[in-house]
Amino acid sequence: MTSNDGPGSSGRIIEDQYITAPISAGGDGITVYGSDGPVVIRRCVVDLGSWPLERLDEGLSGVDGARAVVCETRVARVGKGVLWGNGDYPETDPGAELVLEDCIVRDIGRRAPEAQDGVRVLMRRCVIRNWGVRSRFTVRAFAAWAHDGASIRAEDCVFWQDRFLQAGLRGLAVDLANWIGWAW
Repeated sequence: MTSNDGPGSSGRIIEDQYITAPISAGGDGITVYGSDGPVVIRRCVVDLGSWPLERLDEGLSGVDGARAVVCETRVARVGKGVLWGNGDYPETDPGAELVLEDCIVRDIGRRAPEAQDGVRVLMRRCVIRNWGVRSRFTVRAFAAWAHDGASIRAEDCVFWQDRFLQAGLRGLAVDLANWIGWAW
């Protein structure tokens, strides 16, 4: 999938949306499913900063083989920024792809993006700013992370932190303990 791909006859376009509340029952701002066909998301803002973390999941997510091109979109003030891949049912994700172009993901706890279960993510000209911030931190802090056969390719992107200890000393200890637990 490239940025020139259209949504196709069975795809959909989401554009010019300003999302300030979770849309899905699971607490996501925007969720893309494989059954949606290729999806194009343009010029949207997902800012869930007025919601408590326990009522949120992802700002943007893709599951069950989802394919999407996301352009000029901002995801902000969520605990989990962008997750592509279904960790509960990884066998449903073959062929899943995400292209992020000219996007901003900022002031989040983690996942900017996280790719799992063999999905492919391509980032072009994106800015990832301030992950692990205290107000959005839960258990771990990271910007981009690919695992379980997934890949992330970042071209001309900027990863920028305003300060070193975004979540404070307590957050650093929690983060470190949870990474050790995950690795164990």
